[in-house]
Amino acid sequence: MEKIKVELGENSYEIFIGENLFEEVAKFATAPNFSKKILIVTDENIFNIHGETL
Repeated sequence: MEKIKVELGENSYEIFIGENLFEEVAKFATAPNFSKKILIVTDENIFNIHGETL
């Protein structure tokens, strides 16, 4: 997994890029410093498999 930090002062955020991150989403979303905002970019093949769960 690659992690990129976008530096915007108080509005900074991290971007996580990689394969098979589906299981990691719960870890990100339950972290104490998680902003409660998330964007998942995928394609229709992955959406057809995991779309309902997401």
